[in-house]
Amino acid sequence: MVQAGGRSGTEYGLWQSSYSNLTTYLSQSFGYVLGKDMFGAPFDWRLHLSGQQDAGGMRALATRVEAIVRNNCGKKAVIIGHSMGALASLHLLHSDHDWA
Repeated sequence: MVQAGGRSGTEYGLWQSSYSNLTTYLSQSFGYVLGKDMFGAPFDWRLHLSGQQDAGGMRALATRVEAIVRNNCGKKAVIIGHSMGALASLHLLHSDHDWA
């Protein structure tokens, strides 16, 4: 089983993929640490946003963001989305959350 955080699962994928330039830049320029205050948030890109909502994907993303903020002493989250991930992030921010 892959545990959240650290260089495993999604975070390992970010480090080893085409996103490695971005993660390296964020680490070196702003001090972000992968698995501590920089995380990936996967979703099923095959589903329409309403399908994401129905499948619980938006709730899972909101829960992940909430946990990350809580574990980082309430610091604001910076969300970077690519392609459909940008639309999913925007949908999340426009949904009814106290923190958005």
